Amino acid sequence: MLANYSGTISLRAALNMCWTEEDDKVLVREIIANNPCDDTTKKGTPARGAKWNAAINQLLKIREPSFKVGLDQYVVKIRYNLLALKYRQKIKEEKRASGISIPELTEMEKGLGVIVEWEDATDLEQKQTVAQKKKTKEEETNADKVKKKSHGGPRGKQKARRGRG
Repeated sequence: MLANYSGTISLRAALNMCWTEEDDKVLVREIIANNPCDDTTKKGTPARGAKWNAAINQLLKIREPSFKVGLDQYVVKIRYNLLALKYRQKIKEEKRASGISIPELTEMEKGLGVIVEWEDATDLEQKQTVAQKKKTKEEETNADKVKKKSHGGPRGKQKARRGRG
């Protein structure tokens, strides 16, 4: 049986946790409070993991609703990803359905909207940064090729010197 970080409950038990709507609301509030998707942390970095852990620690301190002691980053991220996916699908369907009145968003959906916007903005910014670095590297490589070609390489310089003298 796989154990989580604290070793108190199995991974299977943690994944089978019954999340209530109140649990989800509290989870969304804590994610907003700790903002693991801000511009200063990249996906998969220890800094972002620390922010997720801070949110989890706050969840464990809450008495009502109470969360399992063995709650860990993996379980919380899975739950958040599921909530975000459902939110994105709902918004997508509402945009497609024209002519019907759109119901008011709940507190949790508004919170998810904020987090999803943060996450999308951070992902877009990181993709742009990677693309810019790649473009800069390609430009440097091309500049080096042009420079070598214009000088004719090391042998070209020697031949040019011999020809002058």
